[in-house]
Amino acid sequence: MNSDSHYEIGSSHKVCQDYAIHGNYNSAQYVIISDGCSSSKDVDIGARILCHTVKSAIEEIMDIACSNGDWYQLIIEPLTEFIKEYVLRKSREITNNLNLHLESLDATVILAIKDNDKTYLICWGDGGYVLTKKNGIIEYSTIEYESGAPYYLSYELNSVR
Repeated sequence: MNSDSHYEIGSSHKVCQDYAIHGNYNSAQYVIISDGCSSSKDVDIGARILCHTVKSAIEEIMDIACSNGDWYQLIIEPLTEFIKEYVLRKSREITNNLNLHLESLDATVILAIKDNDKTYLICWGDGGYVLTKKNGIIEYSTIEYESGAPYYLSYELNSVR
């Protein structure tokens, strides 16, 4: 998987509310992007927190799984649940330490992770992806909600929301 990151401030925004990181860990390549909700406060910080906590979750699960075999043999649902719970726990700690409101975590998070010939895509929120296969076939898909309001991970931290 070839990856790179580029993001820029939207024309109607005063602060860029997007963040992306990519890299390699053990034998896997990953891309993590986050797009903050424009109507929530401090989501530029929240997007960074979310990307870095997802990265930490990936590293932890790979360290655990690689000692027992290849991580990509894990079933996607438990893998997704592990990442979700890890990110919720760590991002809550970080926002508490920085005195940020939980709404700073109102952001889409998309993770693409590849090892061998398997690629996993995990998304909380809305967005889309483009996948170019080795045979040249291009797949594109969008993730959206009928209500127009995406379901962010941060909603898990407050039952009222």
